[in-house]
Amino acid sequence: MTRLALFPLLIAVFFVSTLSVGCGGKRPRIFPDGKFSINVAPVPPDWPDEEKDWPQDVDGALRMQRVFERHGTPDYFRIRWTRDGRILTQRELSQMQWTANQRSFQRYMNQMQLEHEWVYLDEKRLFRFHRNRVEETELPDTIRIICEYGDPNDISQTRDVVGPVTTYTYFQLGTRFYFRDGKLDRREEFTAMTGWGERR
Repeated sequence: MTRLALFPLLIAVFFVSTLSVGCGGKRPRIFPDGKFSINVAPVPPDWPDEEKDWPQDVDGALRMQRVFERHGTPDYFRIRWTRDGRILTQRELSQMQWTANQRSFQRYMNQMQLEHEWVYLDEKRLFRFHRNRVEETELPDTIRIICEYGDPNDISQTRDVVGPVTTYTYFQLGTRFYFRDGKLDRREEFTAMTGWGERR
């Protein structure tokens, strides 16, 4: 079995092991579907279970409970793999896994999971849970598009006369999305390419 074929399983193994440490031994309830996205994860149908889903820290649990009471169940959990919160392709995350030893990678992931986000598509809101506060922001189109279409096959960063441009390419859909400052700028269609079912 190739490394790429093993990748969805490795995501689950690393994610389960690191979240178990970060939640005081509780079994985690966030499971990214590597065939759809490593950047957002579906919310379990029976979420929330206060014994499993709220943090053991009382203040942290109250902050989550307040957001839940006001806005209800989120549509997705946003997974932050890096300190700057940028969107990763599976290829990038796979490279991170194979270049770091298991202990340091788990420690890194556990640290990053201390801050996570809830996605509300209809309200276009994003809630990020820090150690001692909740940050509410407008949902970036860069995340909204992933919730709708899954991870892009390719992500590129360029610059034109106006400024930086982020491009998501979905080869199997024949679609490119262009973003400026997290907002969708334009969409471009091209001939879809078969054989791109696997996320890159």
